[in-house]
Parts: sequence; C-alpha cells; structure tokens
Amino acid sequence: RQASVFIVGQDLHQRPRVQGIGDLVRQEPRDPPRGGGRIESQINGYGYRFLQSDRADQATRMFRINVELFPESWNVYDSLGEALYAGGDDEEAIAMYEKSLELNPESPTGLEMLEKIHGGSDVN
Repeated sequence: RQASVFIVGQDLHQRPRVQGIGDLVRQEPRDPPRGGGRIESQINGYGYRFLQSDRADQATRMFRINVELFPESWNVYDSLGEALYAGGDDEEAIAMYEKSLELNPESPTGLEMLEKIHGGSDVN
C-alpha cells in the first residue's frame, strides 16, 4: 500500500520527527523531475508548517528531502534556504539561494534574501 503524503505530513506535524518520510515518499509515483507536482508541494507545505511553528530544524529536514527528490526545482532550494536562514545558518542559506537562482534567475525571493543576508553581515 502506498503512503499518503498528506497523512504522513499530518503525523509529522503532530510528532517532531521527520525520519523515514523520504522512504515513504519514494513509494509514491514520481512527479515530473522539474518539480511542480503534488508531492513536492505537499512536502513544501509541511516544511512551512514546521517553519511557522518555530521548528526550523524539522523544516530544514523536510526541505532537504524535497531537494533530494526534486533537484531540478528552483523552489525547493529557495525553501531550504529560508529554513536554514531561520535556523541561523546564513552560509548554507546563501548557497541554497544561489542554487535557486541558478535554476531560476528570475526568482525575486532568492534575490531579496541574498541582499538581506549580505546586507545584514558586517563587511569591512
């Protein structure tokens, strides 16, 4: 029986664990490799629920799963960058926003966040 991303996500939001979701999601039929499909959107949605609940570590793990499953989607890198930034990892957040912009040079959030992060650093 295939796992429902909705049920898995609901369960994960109730319990602060993300382990195993990658294996469960891999059982689902794949979305197009460039992303934009149902699974990518659902994982992202649950990642943002963690982020909005001040659980940046869990959000980061969800977004990393999305990056693994949909490496050609600019949006998954953008979301991971947001979680990393929220968790205080500016260096890796910058790398994720740069990857997002490599895949989609028109991404306004990627450009805005890079400016924000660089603007907040103390440059000599």
